This record gives sequence, C-alpha cells and structure tokens, in this order.
Amino acid sequence: MKFNRRDFLKLSAPALVVATTATQTQAKQKPAQGSENAYASFIQSHPEWKSTSAIDQQRTVYYSRLNNTNQAYLDYTGASLQADSQVSKHADLLKKTPMGNPHSINVPSLNSTKLV
Repeated sequence: MKFNRRDFLKLSAPALVVATTATQTQAKQKPAQGSENAYASFIQSHPEWKSTSAIDQQRTVYYSRLNNTNQAYLDYTGASLQADSQVSKHADLLKKTPMGNPHSINVPSLNSTKLV
C-alpha cells in the first residue's frame, strides 16, 4: 500500500509530540495576540500536554534550530541530531585548529590524525 504525506501524518500523529511541543514553546516565547488564552484553553482541555514542559525546555536549549526553522526530527532507527553545544564546540575547533589530510605529515595533518 502506498502512503502519501497526509496518510503518514495521520498514522504518525502520536510521534509528533516534538513538533507540537515546539509550537507550544514558540507560543510561550513569542506569544501572538490572544495566544496566551488559546494556550491556556488548550492546556485546560488537554492537561496531559503540560507534562511535556521538560521536553520543550530541552528542545529550546539543545536543539534551538528545530524551533527556529519550525521543524521536527523523527528517526525511527535511533539516530539523533547534534545538540547546539556539539555544533558550537566543533565549529570552534575548526576555526581555531588547522586541519589537514591525516595521511600527510605536517602540523595540520597531525592535528587531524590526533582526532581520528
């Protein structure tokens, strides 16, 4: 059976908590006019969603690019995105340390070899 995107979303709805909590987090951070009331009404109708606040916080702190681009990342094979802190540390390393082909013999290459 072939599924289109809409069918996939219907079947995957329980796994889309991350996307929904991102929307809630964004509403908390930059509330549109009247959104506080809408969020409060939603939580009153669905109190179980309040329990996702720890996930909302982790997403905001460690994976802000998902919120910034209004995206969700779901991988059923166990892979994950790099946390913002990992990306920053790696970018700092690349900015500060010359890296070269680890098969060569020079200082930039030796820097790479140490990390491989």
